[in-house]
Amino acid sequence: MSAPIPESGRPSIYYFDPASPDWSSGPGTHVDEMIRLAGGRNILDDAGTAWPHVAVEVLVARQP
Repeated sequence: MSAPIPESGRPSIYYFDPASPDWSSGPGTHVDEMIRLAGGRNILDDAGTAWPHVAVEVLVARQP
């Protein structure tokens, strides 16, 4: 088995549902877990809620 990917080497991932593009997956959700298991880093892993409402400005600042 290979070594885990260091946090600095993980790609930043933004997940959204096309039916509700201004909502995304935050910490503790099944989507967040899948992103981590696949080797990525959820850009909203520090959100205060599991399914945060996301402003475009947040996406621009975090550059997924």
